[in-house]
Amino acid sequence: MRQPMQESGPKGKIVRFGECHVDLRAGQLYKRGLKVSLRDQSFQVLALLLERPGEVVTREELRRRLWPEDVFVDFDSNLNTAVARLREALCDSADHPRFIETLPKRGYRFIGKLAEPAEAGIPRKAKLAVLPFANLSGDPAEEYFSDGMTEEMISQLAGLAPDRLGVIARTTAMHYKGSRKDIAQVGRELGLDYVLEGSVRREGDQVRITAQLIQVSDQTHIWSKTYDAQLRHVLRLQSEVAQAVAAQIEIAVPQTGKRRTGAVDPETHDAYLKGLYHLGRFNPSELEKAARCFRRAIQTSPGYAPAHAKLALVHTLAAYFGYAAPSEAFPKAGAAAAKALALDDGLADAHFALGFVHWFHTWDLPAGEREIERAVELSPNDPDGHFGHAVFLGGMKEDHPAAAVEVSLARELDPLSMLIRVCEGWMLYFARQFDRLIVHARETIELDEICVQAYNQLGLAHIAIGAPGRAMAALEEAARRFGDPISLACLGMACGEAGEPEKARAVLRRMEETAASGYMPSLCLSWVHIGLGEHEAALDLIEKAYDEHDPVVLWLRVFPIFDPLRGEPRYEQMVARLNLPPKSR
Repeated sequence: MRQPMQESGPKGKIVRFGECHVDLRAGQLYKRGLKVSLRDQSFQVLALLLERPGEVVTREELRRRLWPEDVFVDFDSNLNTAVARLREALCDSADHPRFIETLPKRGYRFIGKLAEPAEAGIPRKAKLAVLPFANLSGDPAEEYFSDGMTEEMISQLAGLAPDRLGVIARTTAMHYKGSRKDIAQVGRELGLDYVLEGSVRREGDQVRITAQLIQVSDQTHIWSKTYDAQLRHVLRLQSEVAQAVAAQIEIAVPQTGKRRTGAVDPETHDAYLKGLYHLGRFNPSELEKAARCFRRAIQTSPGYAPAHAKLALVHTLAAYFGYAAPSEAFPKAGAAAAKALALDDGLADAHFALGFVHWFHTWDLPAGEREIERAVELSPNDPDGHFGHAVFLGGMKEDHPAAAVEVSLARELDPLSMLIRVCEGWMLYFARQFDRLIVHARETIELDEICVQAYNQLGLAHIAIGAPGRAMAALEEAARRFGDPISLACLGMACGEAGEPEKARAVLRRMEETAASGYMPSLCLSWVHIGLGEHEAALDLIEKAYDEHDPVVLWLRVFPIFDPLRGEPRYEQMVARLNLPPKSR
C-alpha cells in the first residue's frame, strides 16, 4: 500500500489560512485542496509576506527579493501587477482586505489569521485520472457502454472523499481515448499522482471490469483486479472498485461519501449510459439524442433519479447555449430537476440545473445562487459547479477575484475543457482585463479553431481597447464560419465602431432577415446600433429584450458592450429593475 498523501513537512514549510494552504517549499498555493495557478513573482510576494505575518514588508524589500539590481524593469508597474494577481488568486480585495493590506507608499502586510502549526500539516488532495476503459466486446457499437462505465467510475471516485481526492473530469479524460501516450506523459500533462485504467466486457446479462491502479511517479502497478457481476448490480461493482482504489492510496472514506449501490434495471441503465455518451459529445443534435435516451430510461424506471437529473442538465445546457428556446427548455429543466430532487436531494446535477432555472428563467438570483452553491457543496470535484459559480460571481456580483478562483478550480479538475477556457475568457472580459483576454483568446483559437466564443472574445477585447479595425478580422471569420447571432452582432458593432456604417447596416439587415423567420435576440440587434452610435434605437431593442424576458438582459450591468449607454436614464432604469445583487467591494 502507498504512503498517505500527507504534506506535514518541516515546520514553516506549509502555511494555512482561510480555505488556503501554501506549500512554500514547492511554490504552490492550494484552495480547498486544489492547486490555484499563481505566477512566480506573485508567489514570491506571498512567501515573503508569510515569512513575517503582521509586519510591514516594504516595497524596497520586495524589489530586492524579486528583481536583482542588474535586472531593469518598470518596478512599480510589475509589483502592482504581481500583488493584483495575488489578491485575485486569494479572492481578496484591496479596499476591504482579508489577507493582504496595502500601506500606501510603504509596502504590504499579511493580516490573515494563520492556522496553528499543528493544524497546518494538512493532507493535500491526491490527484487521479480514470483513463477511458477499453471496450473488449469487439463491437464498435458498444463504445457507448465502455465510455459510460468510465464516466460512472469517475463519478464514483469523485464522490468518495472530495476533500482528499481530486478526480479529473470526463471531458479531459476522454481526450486520452485511443492515445498512445504513456502513463508518465499523461501524468506530467495533468499533474497526476495516480492513474486508473481498465477494460469492460459485456456478455448477455453479465459484465466484467478489469482495473489497475498505477502510481505515476515511478509507474508502479500497485493494484489490479477483475470483477464480474450481473448487469443489474453494476453500481455495486463500480462502488467496490472505487472503494478498493481509495484503500490502496490510504484515503479514508466517510460514510457520507459512499455512492449509490442499489440494483438498477439493465434496460434503464443501458439507456442512461447511451444518454451519457451523447451528452458528452455536446452539440445540438447530440443533446437531443441524450434527452431521448434519458426519457427512455425514465419510462422504464420512473424512480431512477439520476436520469431525471441528467435530463434536467440537458435542457439547461440547451437553453443556456441557445440550442433551444429558453422559454421552452428552462421549464422542462425545472420540472425534471424537481422530480430528481424529490427522489434524491443529493444529486448535484439537479441542483445545478435548478439554479440556472431560477437564475435565467425566473430571474430569482438569490435562489439561483443557493442552488449552484449547493451543487458545489455536494460535488466539489465536478468542474461544472465551479464553472457555474464563477459565471454568477463574475457576471452578477462583479466579484472578479472570487470568480477567478472558481475558474481556476474548474480548470484544475478539467484542464482540457474548452467550455472552461471560454468561461475564463468571459471572466477576463467582465473584469475588463482586455490585454490578458486578447492573449487568452488567441491561445484558445490555437487549441480549437472552431471555438466560436474565442473569436467573439478576441473581437470584443479589441473593440474595448479602441481598435475595432483589428477586431474585424476575427469577427468576420466567426460570422463566416458560424453565422450565429452573437458573432453577427459583434461584427456589426465592430463595423460601426470602425467607421464603416454601410458594412454595419449590411450585417444588421442580415440579422433582421433572420429575426423575421427564426430566432434572433433583440439584444444582439442592439449591439449593432450601439456601434453605429444610435443609442435610442439600441435602448428600444434592450427594452424589447427585457419585455421578452431574454436572460441575456441580466448581463446589462457587467458587459463592457453597454458602456456607451451608461448614464442614459432609460438604461439606468432597466438596470435598476433587474434587482441585481450588490456589487462586490
